[in-house]
Amino acid sequence: MRVLSALSALATAALVFAQSAPVVIDNLKTIQRKSDEVNTVAQSTNFANALYKNPQISAGLNDITTTIYQYISQQDNPPPVFGDADATAIVSALKNTASTQKQLLNTLIGKQGIFRALGGSFQTEPIRVTLSELEKAVDAFGFGLVNMIPTQAPIAQQELASLHNSFDSAVQAYS
Repeated sequence: MRVLSALSALATAALVFAQSAPVVIDNLKTIQRKSDEVNTVAQSTNFANALYKNPQISAGLNDITTTIYQYISQQDNPPPVFGDADATAIVSALKNTASTQKQLLNTLIGKQGIFRALGGSFQTEPIRVTLSELEKAVDAFGFGLVNMIPTQAPIAQQELASLHNSFDSAVQAYS
């Protein structure tokens, strides 16, 4: 019985902690780090290694998507609402993450010609599909995030709209 009580207390503590502002910020930093890692792979892509890099890029994009959906599944329903100080810190992390994702998307736009030249849609379609799925995950995560930070919602929405436009450009480049 004591073991169950201890496990219950730990589970409750983990659930509350999972909804804290520092955890949301860490989640954004993880997405940022993973995006940067995929960008490094994309930046090193050239005609000599593109056939090898394409699956790495797609797998990296899929990993980011999976990570985001894991974070969404861990959110309380309804999500917590953070005060202005926490919301400001979350928006700062969001801006950094969005900036890194835009860099990744711009890199991918710049590399699409290599993939297209080496195999047309056979090479571009896997990246297009993973970009589309990642965009859906980012949109869903962003929607939930905005609800948690009402005092900073307009700034977050503006950042997310800009990121959405970058995704649209990248998906279009690979279509």
